[in-house]
Amino acid sequence: MSTPPLFYLSRGGESITGPHAAGYLRQGLASGRLTLDTPTCLEGTQDWLPMNEFFAEIGIPKPQPEQVAAPSRKGPWLAGAALVLLFAGVIAFTPKESKEAKSRRAAAENLARMQKDLEASKIAADIDRKVREYAESRRLEQLKVRTKKKEEVQNEYSKKRINFAEKEMLLKTIDQDEEKDEQKILELAEMDRAELNRKEEEKKRTIEQWNKEHADFIRTYP
Repeated sequence: MSTPPLFYLSRGGESITGPHAAGYLRQGLASGRLTLDTPTCLEGTQDWLPMNEFFAEIGIPKPQPEQVAAPSRKGPWLAGAALVLLFAGVIAFTPKESKEAKSRRAAAENLARMQKDLEASKIAADIDRKVREYAESRRLEQLKVRTKKKEEVQNEYSKKRINFAEKEMLLKTIDQDEEKDEQKILELAEMDRAELNRKEEEKKRTIEQWNKEHADFIRTYP
C-alpha cells in the first residue's frame, strides 16, 4: 500500500505550513484560500514549484491548453467558466473519508503519546522500587551487624573485661560506622539508579531505531 503524498506550502515567502494531505489542497483551491500559483513542495523533495505542477499528485484534472489561453482570446467569461470546471473537479475528487481518516490519525497519535507517557511512568516507578528495595536490604544487613557488635561490647562490659569509658568509646565508634554505612548505601543506590536508567535508555533507543526503520510499515498498518 503506497503512502499518500504530503505537501508543504509557502505563504507569501514568510511562513511554511505542512505537511498537508492532498485533500487539504483540493479544499483550499475550491474555497479560494489557495491558488495554482501557491509555492508547493512535495514531501521528500527540496523543490518549490507552483501548485499547478502537482495536478496528478493532488488528484485534480489538469486544465486543457485552450482553457488556460481562453481569457486572452474570447473574454473573461471563459476564464470564469474554466475556474468553475476546475473547482467542480476539485470537489468531485475530494475523498469523503478525509475528515474521518484525519480524526482516526489524530486519535492514534494521541493514544501513542499516552501509551509512551504511561510506559515512562512505569519504568520510573520500577527503578525507584528496585533502588528502595536495595537500600532497605543493605540497611537491614548493617543493622544486624551493628546490633551484634553492641551486644558483644555490652557483654564484655558485663564481664568486667572493659571499663565504662572503653564501652562508651566502642559504642560511639559503632554509631560513627553507622553514619558511614548509610552514606555508602546512598552512594551505591544512586549508582544502581544510574545503571538502571542507562539500561532503560538503551532499550528506548533500540525501540525508536526499530520504529524509524519500519516507519512506512507502521504508517500504513490498519
